[in-house]
Amino acid sequence: MMKILDFCKQYWSLTEACSAFGGAYVLTVSADAAAYTAFCRALGTAGFALDTEREEYGNRFAVYVGEDETLFVSFFAFGEKLRMVVEPGSKGLSPRAAGAAAPAVTTPLITQVRLAYCKADCGMSYVIRLSDGRFVMIDGGYDEYEEADRLYDTLAAQNVLERPVIAAWFITHPHEDHYRCFMKFCRKYGDRVVLERLHYNWPLAGRCKYPCDTSAFDALVEALGVEVIVPHTGQRFCYGDAIFDVLFACEDLYPDEIRNTNDSSLVLRMELENKRVLWLGDAEFAACEEVCRSFPAGALKCDILQVGHHGYDGGSPELYRRSDPDALLWPCPDFWYHPVRLWNSNRFLRTSPHIRHIFVEGNGTDVLDMSLADPAAAADRRPAPPTPLYDEDFTHTGRVVDLGWSCVTGGATGYAPPEIHLSQGCCELSQEEGRAVCELLRPGLLQDAPSYTLTLQAGIETSDGGRAGLICNDASPTVWNEDAVLWLPSSEQMLNFELTLDAEKKLGLLKCNSATVFEWEYIPAERRGLYLVLEHACVRLKRIRIDQKED
Repeated sequence: MMKILDFCKQYWSLTEACSAFGGAYVLTVSADAAAYTAFCRALGTAGFALDTEREEYGNRFAVYVGEDETLFVSFFAFGEKLRMVVEPGSKGLSPRAAGAAAPAVTTPLITQVRLAYCKADCGMSYVIRLSDGRFVMIDGGYDEYEEADRLYDTLAAQNVLERPVIAAWFITHPHEDHYRCFMKFCRKYGDRVVLERLHYNWPLAGRCKYPCDTSAFDALVEALGVEVIVPHTGQRFCYGDAIFDVLFACEDLYPDEIRNTNDSSLVLRMELENKRVLWLGDAEFAACEEVCRSFPAGALKCDILQVGHHGYDGGSPELYRRSDPDALLWPCPDFWYHPVRLWNSNRFLRTSPHIRHIFVEGNGTDVLDMSLADPAAAADRRPAPPTPLYDEDFTHTGRVVDLGWSCVTGGATGYAPPEIHLSQGCCELSQEEGRAVCELLRPGLLQDAPSYTLTLQAGIETSDGGRAGLICNDASPTVWNEDAVLWLPSSEQMLNFELTLDAEKKLGLLKCNSATVFEWEYIPAERRGLYLVLEHACVRLKRIRIDQKED
């Protein structure tokens, strides 16, 4: 039998094909619905077996199987184009058992897992619990000291089976803030979970202007022996009661070069409990505009939208307009959400009268119960701030997970993340090369606590004129403000600091070993977090406690 690739090139009189992913080839021609039908008929006559076929909004998608190749053929009525992706073997075929019905044993959930955002201001982590008790994962974040632990703890807390079963794990694109946590999770917790299959479709170096080194990821996947299914546009994956439709994959930009690796992100539309979620990964303008060229507005309308590229010039105005969501999952730290929401690229997300709920990943883990009529409304009812607001004793012997800080990085801040080490009964933060700003407590909690007391047990070592201090009342921590810092005395010995802010008395007071260091007039800023500043310094923390002042 003739190879599928040779048949396609001969049928359409094509002389070129572009390598798109690991030996796959993509061919694109202008065609109408009649030409698509005639081509599929010719494939069948030539002996290629039809595997699946479906149609939506006038677009038609089919999969044909040959002796050693698989063809994914897509016709887009919106732009009258036909795309063919030829994959060696059958690794792109949907699993036969994926759509099998299973009894419902629990409520379906979507969890946006809080990331620490210590190494960088990017990354995203989503856990989808199916009603049959299995999970579907999307990305995961960096391999920071606690991310894999927090992800496993989320699965363990929501698990209703003998042990967590991950039906599928989607990695949207080859940036480390999206796949490194997957690697650490598999190495640390792989024997405690069942990973059934992995989905990713990454461009080859020759098709991407800024190629990524994924050799460590590739080696791990090979060692795991997990089933890999390469998603292509038009494919549908059914896991339990969740349906995932692929709206974009990296080869869709052919013949153009992928100038921005973010634009190789998978774009997925999920339906769960009669609600739609649009997952964009880091897709930016090029990918999102290709989606708009390929699908009408009806295919993009959703209830919940994951904001593209963390809101940092992600998505596209047209795609946001067509998606017209009611709720947003915004994967970025709290200190960046407030300035970037004002960017022009996010204008629709800021002004749409239909968006009623926004969940910022840096604020905390959010769980949406998809069985409810409005799952976002229920998740919006956050519990009251804890008492105390924060309490961490690093001298205990238990595993420390979910520390209460992020690190202000990215943009033009000039800040660098600190090194973080948990050992010998303390947490050690060090930044020897420049300046680090650590968010000890996010502004969202302190909005309800204009008066509070911080108790800090710390030793501070400095070098090269270094220093360490606290920022407690600055609305813009991403912009350096020397005058906002309360510089702390240095000592290799543990010191006991007490910072008291009293909005009623308009008094700020900082003490060290009971002696007053600073006293000033305190007028709460509109937004304020609590930040630790390091300049060529190492801070060893034994205890952090923050108590809200009683009225």
